[in-house]
Amino acid sequence: MRIIEKCNGLPLAIVTVAHVMASNSHRLDVEEWERVHRCLQWELTNNKELQTMTRTLMLSYNHLPYNLKRCFLYCAVFPRGYKIRVKTLVLMWIAQGFTDKMDDGKTLEDRARGFLEQLVDRSMLQVVKRNAAGHTKVCRMHDLMRDLAIAATSTGEYMCAEPGKPVAESIRARHLTIIEASESPQHREGLLSSFKRAHHFLPASRRPYHLTALPASRRPDHLTTLPAFRSPSASQLTNTIGLHSLLFYGNCLNVSFWLQRRNLGLKLLRVLHLTGVHLEEVPDIIFSLVNLRYLSCRETKVKEIPSSLGNLYNLQTLDLRKTEVDHLPRELIKLQKLRHLLLDEVKDPHKLKYKNVFGLWRGSEAPSNIGDLKQLQTLRGIQADKHLISQLECLTQLRSLAITNVDSSNNFGLCNCISKISHLTWLSVKASPGNALELSEISPPPRHLRKLILRGSLASIPEWFTLINSLTHLYLFDSKLGADKNLIHYLHQLHNLIVLALDDAFRVPHLLFNAGDLSALRTLSITNTAELRSMEITRGAMPCLQLLHVQACKSLRCILGLEHLTELNELKLKKLDVLDNSRIPKTLPCEDTF
Repeated sequence: MRIIEKCNGLPLAIVTVAHVMASNSHRLDVEEWERVHRCLQWELTNNKELQTMTRTLMLSYNHLPYNLKRCFLYCAVFPRGYKIRVKTLVLMWIAQGFTDKMDDGKTLEDRARGFLEQLVDRSMLQVVKRNAAGHTKVCRMHDLMRDLAIAATSTGEYMCAEPGKPVAESIRARHLTIIEASESPQHREGLLSSFKRAHHFLPASRRPYHLTALPASRRPDHLTTLPAFRSPSASQLTNTIGLHSLLFYGNCLNVSFWLQRRNLGLKLLRVLHLTGVHLEEVPDIIFSLVNLRYLSCRETKVKEIPSSLGNLYNLQTLDLRKTEVDHLPRELIKLQKLRHLLLDEVKDPHKLKYKNVFGLWRGSEAPSNIGDLKQLQTLRGIQADKHLISQLECLTQLRSLAITNVDSSNNFGLCNCISKISHLTWLSVKASPGNALELSEISPPPRHLRKLILRGSLASIPEWFTLINSLTHLYLFDSKLGADKNLIHYLHQLHNLIVLALDDAFRVPHLLFNAGDLSALRTLSITNTAELRSMEITRGAMPCLQLLHVQACKSLRCILGLEHLTELNELKLKKLDVLDNSRIPKTLPCEDTF
C-alpha cells in the first residue's frame, strides 16, 4: 500500500512498478517489499525494467519550453508531498524572474498562471484543490515528479539526502533537500562537504540539524534557496552564501537570531517567506536586502514596519496579512516596483472567529501619496480616508482592491474612483460601523469584474449589477435588503454567476427560485437570515448547482424542490432549529446539524 501511495495518482508508475514486482514474485517477502519502498528512487534510476517509465517521464520534461522547465524545477524546493498555494507559487516564480514581459497584453501574473496550468495539463503538477470556477487553487508535486526534477540535472543540481543514505564525495549539488537529520556527525560533515555548489538547501527535519563547522575550502559556496519547513537551527545556516530564496514555515523560534548572522550571504536574496514563524518585529537586516522581490510576514505577530522599508526598492510583493500592522510608513512610496500589497482587514487577527462583528473590519492606514505606486496590481486591506480616495484613481493598473471603513463622507468619491479603474477584476468594499454602502453612482462599472464582496447595509441593489456580464463570484454580507427589493430578480440576470453567498443579505420570509434563475451557479450559501421561513426551488432553477449551504436561519421551516437540483453533490444544513427535514430527499448527500 505504501508503494502505491508513493505512485499516487500516476497510472504509468503504478503499472510499471506492479509489473516489476510481479516478475520477481518468486523472491518477494516482507523485507523485499520494504526494500523496494525504501529505494524506489534508486530503482527508477538503476532498474532496467523501471527505466522505461523514467525515460517516459523524462521525455515529458525534455519537451517542456525553457520557462516551464525552470518553473517545474523550482517546485522541487518544497518538501515531498507539500501542498502548494498557487497564488504564492506564482509570486515566487515572478520574483525569481521566470516570467518574461511580452507585448500580448498579459501581466506577469497571467503568464505565470498560464505556466502553472500548462504544467497541470502535462501532469507535471497535481491539482489538490480547485476553486468554484475550476482554476487550480492548491497543487502539489508528485513524489516521482519531484524525483524526476532532482534527476533532471545530471550534475546533481537537486538532491534529496535522507538518513542512512550514502553520499558520494563526487556529488556537487546545486539544490539540496534534507528530509531528516542523521545522528552521525561523520555523515553530517560528509553531507555538507559533498554539496559545495548547493544552491537550494531545504532542511525538513523535525529535529534540529547541527552541521559540523568545516574548513572554508569545503563549505557550500553558492547556496541560493533555503526553505526550512520545520524550524532549522542557526548552525545549519552559518555556511550558506549567495541565497536566492529563504522560506520558513511553522513556528520557528530562532528566525531573528540566524537572520542577523553576518556569514549567511543574504545579499542576493529574492524571496523571503516567513509565514507563521515566531516573529514580533522584523529584523533590521531584512531592510538591507536590496535585491528582495518577495517578502511575506503573514501570520506573525509583527506590529510595525519601520521607515527603512523604503530601502527595498526592488520589492514586488509585500504580504502582511494576519499580522498586527495597522499603518505603513510614508517611505512605502519608494517601492516603485511594488505590484502586490496585501494587508490585514481585521483590527485584531486573534479574534477572527468573531469576523461578523462590524468593528473588527478596520484595515490598515496607507501613506497619503500611495497613488505614486503606478505598478500596483493588488491593494488589499486598506482603510478608506479622504487621502486614499483621492489617490486611488491614480492606480490605473489595479486588478484587485479591498477597502474597509467606508462611510458617507467617501462613498461618492470611491464610486468615482472605481469607475476609472478599468482593469479591476476583484473588488471588496466594507462599510464602517453604522454606515451604509451607497454604490449606485459607479458608472460605468469595471467591465472585467469577476469577484465582488460587499459588507454593509444597502438601501437598494445597484442597477449596474446587471451590467457586469463577467461577474462569477458575488458575496453580500449584512446587506439587510428589505422585502420590497427583489434580490433574485436582479441576480437571475447574472448568467455567468458561479458562487453566490448571502449572509444577512435580505429580510424576506420566502425565497423563490424560478426556472432559468442562476443557470451557471455551482455554489449557493445562505446564512444568518433570521426572517427566512421557506425556500422553494422550481424545476429548471439552478441546474448546475453542486453545493447548497444553509446555516443559522432560525425561522426556516422548509426547503422545497431539492429533488430538482440534479447536479447537487453536497448539502450542508446547520443550526436550523425548526427545519422539517422530512421533506429532504434521502438520496441527497446531506451534512446536517439541526
